[in-house]
Amino acid sequence: MIIPVNLIQNAKTRFDLTEPADQESLYALTEALLALPDLSQAELQDAARTGDAPIEFKIAAKLMDSRRYLTTIDHPLKAAVVFAMWGEQNRLHPKSEDNPNGEDSLRVKLAQLDWNEEMARVLDEEIHSSTDLDILINHLPPDLEDATDAQLGDPAVMSPQAMQAWIQERKREEELAA
Repeated sequence: MIIPVNLIQNAKTRFDLTEPADQESLYALTEALLALPDLSQAELQDAARTGDAPIEFKIAAKLMDSRRYLTTIDHPLKAAVVFAMWGEQNRLHPKSEDNPNGEDSLRVKLAQLDWNEEMARVLDEEIHSSTDLDILINHLPPDLEDATDAQLGDPAVMSPQAMQAWIQERKREEELAA
């Protein structure tokens, strides 16, 4: 199958992680590629590897590859998303005039996982509300403020259970203070 030329030509040559419109455009392109049932993995990868392929097309090809792979898995999976954010707290918050490097990265990552319908079975209910997410974004656990890379890689420190316990403790503290 030949990939429709307009999908490649209309793909963005610049991609900004801080721009929600770029994320939406990427999803739309990936959905358009997924709608081509006869498109083989080899054809897609060949088109994405050409030197003049736009960056958005290359990323969409990787997303499509991931989505196709997930459809082959017939058992539940668990996933962990770890952000190495030491000194980069502003990336957790949305982009604004006061925060030009903001990516709203945690919400964006959850939206990316949610977008992938096949990933729905791996999303645990550990972080289940925007309030929990706001607590994580706005109040870094004290034991993680000066954590080293080695400590952040420790499952006991970064496990969903540890983070959920920390969130519940912050909620209790807020209730007592109110």
